[in-house]
Amino acid sequence: MADIKAHKLQAQHNYKLAKELPEKYRDWIVTTLFYSALHYAEIFVISKTKKHSEEIAEEVNKLRKIEEDDRKQSIHAAREEALGRKDFDTQLAYSELRNMSECARYIERTQGKTGYDFIGEDSVKQARRLTDLIKKKLK
Repeated sequence: MADIKAHKLQAQHNYKLAKELPEKYRDWIVTTLFYSALHYAEIFVISKTKKHSEEIAEEVNKLRKIEEDDRKQSIHAAREEALGRKDFDTQLAYSELRNMSECARYIERTQGKTGYDFIGEDSVKQARRLTDLIKKKLK
């Protein structure tokens, strides 16, 4: 699994790409910003737990096998929980950015619209604001 340095380089690369993408690709701008935020969040998780979100989710899922009806915890959920322990606003920002990115990527969630149609200029501004908040709070 990647170390903190690799996550930081990828976060910076994604952030730079989001700045360079033309506005007509706003669905990809939002998606790229989410992946930048994801890597900043993963840096935080690793620095606090010495584990990746994937490892935390696996541990939780092993414990939950005691109760068969429980659903598996996703890697995203493990990351969001760790962020929530740091700061609720950071967790909400990450969650909102994740939802925006999923709407841009998974057309079935956009009620007949394409990801591009769903993501407007205001969404891009919001995604930039959320990513900057996450970057700032997790430094």
